[in-house]
Amino acid sequence: VDAHKKIEGIDRGASVMGFDPADGGADDKAVVLRRGGLIYSADSWNDGDVDDAINRSFGIAYDNNVAEIVYDSVGIGAAVKVGLSQRISNRPIKVTGFSGGSNTDNPDQEYMSGVLNENYFKNKRAQYAWLLRDRFEKTYRAVVKNEYINPVELISLDSQLPSLTRIKAELVRVPRKWVSGSDMVQIMSKPEMRKNKIKSPNLFDALKMSFAAGAARPQSITAAPSRPIINKRANAFRR
Repeated sequence: VDAHKKIEGIDRGASVMGFDPADGGADDKAVVLRRGGLIYSADSWNDGDVDDAINRSFGIAYDNNVAEIVYDSVGIGAAVKVGLSQRISNRPIKVTGFSGGSNTDNPDQEYMSGVLNENYFKNKRAQYAWLLRDRFEKTYRAVVKNEYINPVELISLDSQLPSLTRIKAELVRVPRKWVSGSDMVQIMSKPEMRKNKIKSPNLFDALKMSFAAGAARPQSITAAPSRPIINKRANAFRR
C-alpha cells in the first residue's frame, strides 16, 4: 500500500483498465485502473445488466484517458467486445480480450532460468495470477528489505481506494490448485470456487487482467542505482 510514495517510478506509464463484466447470477461487475504499477481506482457493483456494465466501464475509461481496456472474453465476452467497440468508435482506446483458460502468453519465454512459461503455468489465468503475486513479493523486498528492483516490476495500491479492504481480501482468497503428478502452477477455476463456497473474486480478476495489456507497457527506469535509499519525506530515490 502506497509503495509509489516511497519508490519513484512505479506510477509511470499509460492508464489501463481491467474489466470483469461478471458471469451472471450473483457475481459482481468490476473495474480496476492502473497507471504503470499504481492501482489508483477500483469499483465493483451488482446492479444492472451487461449493457449497463459496458456503459459504466466505458464512461470510467473515457474519464480517465485509458489507453487500453482488457476484459474477460469468456461467456458474455463477445457481447462485451461488440459493446465496447461501438462506444469507442474513433477514440484511441484499445480493447483486448482475456481468456483465462487459454494457453500462456509468450510461451517460449523463460519464467525462470531453464523453465519456459508454457511449462510452468497451466493457463493464462494461472500465469497472470502468479505474475501479480511476483509483483507484490518484489515490492515487499524493495520497500521493506531495501533491495533495488526495477520500478516497472512493482505494484502499489493507493491507500485512498474505497475498495482497498476488499481488494486485499480477494488477493488472498484464490487458492492454488495442486494436481497429483504435475508441478505446473494452476489456480482454482471459478466453478471450483463456487463448489467450495468461495465467492468470486471479481476485483482480483480485473486487477490481474489489467496487467495483460499490451498497449501501455511502462518505460524502463534508466541510470538506476544498484541499491535504493528510500527517502520517505521526499518520496524519491537519492541517487
